[in-house]
Amino acid sequence: MSQTAPHPLPARIDRAERTRLRILDAAGRCFAATGFSKTTVEEIAAQAGVSKGIVYHHFDGKDGLLERVIEQLCADWVEVSGLGVWLGRTDSLEDAIAGMLRDSLAYARTHPLVKGLFQLDPLVTRALGSSESVKRLTRASRQHMVDVVRGGIERGELRAGLDADRVADVIRLLDMALIDHLLAPEWIDVSDERFVETCIDVLFRGIGGTR
Repeated sequence: MSQTAPHPLPARIDRAERTRLRILDAAGRCFAATGFSKTTVEEIAAQAGVSKGIVYHHFDGKDGLLERVIEQLCADWVEVSGLGVWLGRTDSLEDAIAGMLRDSLAYARTHPLVKGLFQLDPLVTRALGSSESVKRLTRASRQHMVDVVRGGIERGELRAGLDADRVADVIRLLDMALIDHLLAPEWIDVSDERFVETCIDVLFRGIGGTR
């Protein structure tokens, strides 16, 4: 059974917070293994080593747990594959954007919680739209992309005359489309690395600068 690796708990947190984090970690492992719909609060409690009542004391049932798990998943996803990670590794904006797209897809491909939630329970995506934390994270990530693209246009790394907001959304759309087809591969095989490289090449032929 696929399980997510437990998050290490900070040494100096109180007992209640440690219990809360342990429940969240247990929920993530259960969702990864069997999906959201088939997971019960009883199973989460057993995985966390607490009573069902303790789970309800800390969270608003399974839906509340799902929202918190998705928030943490999205935060981890951005931390691992965000554009800022690659901007610190290379002086090339094209390399940074390409690295971000590859890393984002790799995270979706290898993280059991992504598959457990979005393959087994496609309707889980509705929780993304209801989470204020996810909305804030998405807005901040998008604005960062817009700022980076605008800077690339000004430096000549990207083609002059482009709309930075729209280019940022195209890059984000490509990222989401690749992940969607990875999780639902009926029409396009995103596991084909040559296909991914072609997508990235086509993107940069459209937005690349003259330098």
